[in-house]
Amino acid sequence: VQAALQNVHNIISRCIAVEEKLGASLHELSRTGDVQACKTARKAADGLLKELLKELKPTLAFLQSSSQGSQIWPKVDELVAKEKEKQERLMMKHSTVVDGYEKRSNGRDIANRVVAHDQRLAVLNQEVDELLDFIDQI
Repeated sequence: VQAALQNVHNIISRCIAVEEKLGASLHELSRTGDVQACKTARKAADGLLKELLKELKPTLAFLQSSSQGSQIWPKVDELVAKEKEKQERLMMKHSTVVDGYEKRSNGRDIANRVVAHDQRLAVLNQEVDELLDFIDQI
């Protein structure tokens, strides 16, 4: 069970690294205006995140079915659900920003369109961090 929890932690950490690169592509977009590079980064990130979640499935199945893992399962399940929601929100934010650049919207308009995503992402980041810390304590 300990090895499975470590595997979950490692995969979620890799997801976070991919998400950070995706966020960096938005900063690069604001600096360069290169929409195509940003779209390419999103497509690559989306593929990597899907692969990582696929890689996580056998470990989750083991934890869910293991009698030793049953006590921790609700927290692991919550962690994975929050991480998936975070990824979805980040992709929506990314699409909104890229769409704004394609339509040549001004920066304030784009910022107003993503503020709800940013607020929810901040909460989700905190929740994921807390759940990772909880799992580390086990």
